[in-house]
Amino acid sequence: MTRRGFTLVEIVVAMTLTLAVFAITLPFVRAQTRALGQSAGRLDAFRALFGDERPDYGQALAAYHANGAPSDWPARFVSRYASAHPWEDWAETWAHYLHMVDAVDSAEALGMEPRASGILGSVWPFNASDVYLTESFDALMERWVPLSLALNSLNRSMGHPDFYPFVIPQPAVAKLAFVHRVVRDQARKRGSG
Repeated sequence: MTRRGFTLVEIVVAMTLTLAVFAITLPFVRAQTRALGQSAGRLDAFRALFGDERPDYGQALAAYHANGAPSDWPARFVSRYASAHPWEDWAETWAHYLHMVDAVDSAEALGMEPRASGILGSVWPFNASDVYLTESFDALMERWVPLSLALNSLNRSMGHPDFYPFVIPQPAVAKLAFVHRVVRDQARKRGSG
């Protein structure tokens, strides 16, 4: 028998989990957004990468839902939804950044982290690192790309869809690097204060 739709319990559970995640992450994103405005030059850098956030957010979302994403979104954004408004681009970029850091940290903790520069003749485990304080964004990407490729390959070999089904275009890489700088600056301020 083919199942159609979701039960009321499944919908309530999904909505509750979504609201819980939103409630947990919203203060964090708000704090980082305030940090943007408090740093000299950072808001200008944000606008150069993500666009001008001042156009009406509600109107931008309505236009996105009415018209969809621009046809060139894969060349500029981490996701289709990121094209809706600069704040959505910021939020989606943050989400991808957090996925990347969490996956790299988890792989390192489990001793199963492939690295492109270390596949031939290297000795594991690698030295543990604090992505937020000590690692450059380029070093993070050098760890993320082979890890995501390996995880995608493992999922495919088990008949599952890709673990990370995204291709990060160069403009989105620059946006991820910007997020990394924001995180690093805040981590250093907290560490020295």
